[in-house]
Amino acid sequence: MGWRASQHAGTLTWDGQVWCLHGQSRASEDALGQVQVTLDMQRALLLRFQPVSETLHAKSVWLWLGAEVAGTHWQDLRRAVYQRANID
Repeated sequence: MGWRASQHAGTLTWDGQVWCLHGQSRASEDALGQVQVTLDMQRALLLRFQPVSETLHAKSVWLWLGAEVAGTHWQDLRRAVYQRANID
């Protein structure tokens, strides 16, 4: 799923266990983390991405995601942000 902000663009992926934030900036590496839904407006989500690695020095990143960016994957994204990781 991609997002776009006034200064940043990148990709947020979910593998069923962990979220990964890709391409936040050219200088930073990909970061693994967790997402928390802060605001759900049905056609837009405000997410708080909390890194679990030292990649972003544990600073939260706020992400606005919209249905128009996600296209046909919007409902999949909505399900994923509310899904808990399967820990065996």
